[in-house]
Amino acid sequence: MKVVLGKPAAISIILSAVEVYKKETYGILLGERSGQTIRVNQALSFQSANRDYGYVSMDAARENRINYILRYLSGFKVVGDFHSHPDEPEKLSKHDTEELRKSGEGTVSVLVLVKKASAGKKWRYDAAGRRIAGVLAGRYFIGITACIYNYKKKRAERIPIVCRHLKEMNQRINLYSSLEKKLERLEREEMRAKRMKKMLVAKKMRI
Repeated sequence: MKVVLGKPAAISIILSAVEVYKKETYGILLGERSGQTIRVNQALSFQSANRDYGYVSMDAARENRINYILRYLSGFKVVGDFHSHPDEPEKLSKHDTEELRKSGEGTVSVLVLVKKASAGKKWRYDAAGRRIAGVLAGRYFIGITACIYNYKKKRAERIPIVCRHLKEMNQRINLYSSLEKKLERLEREEMRAKRMKKMLVAKKMRI
């Protein structure tokens, strides 16, 4: 089984995780299941979720209300949920695993690891770790994994997660990195010109 993450869903998941860093985010995944593929078309974060630095929770009544209303707003079904772990190990906690077990067979849990980064890194799929990973804006390292619950082995297992948006994201990184370098060079040249102007004014005053 694998997860195919659509562009709108990937953007929503990443933005919601970074927005509340260093707290956790939480939301639902909308899409469809086809054979061994879970397609995630949209991701919606719960604005009323109770967030802290080590957990996130959602009032059951509110969650049920949202799931009910979705029937009238979208043709997609809830195929799972997502949440973030800021600066924490890239694995589901015991509580996360238990919630995934209760969700039923075929439900996917997407985990987003967020932590500070000091250097850029291209977005790519790591086959060994079964994750999507990269650095956002040269500031945040993002790792995205997907898990389902194996009822026979009684444990959560990672499954491959694919996003065709990675190539476009890398192109944007290269573009903006180049623009930022040009801007920095222009700022240095402007500062140098201002210093030269001050030196010339001071020299004229001495004369």
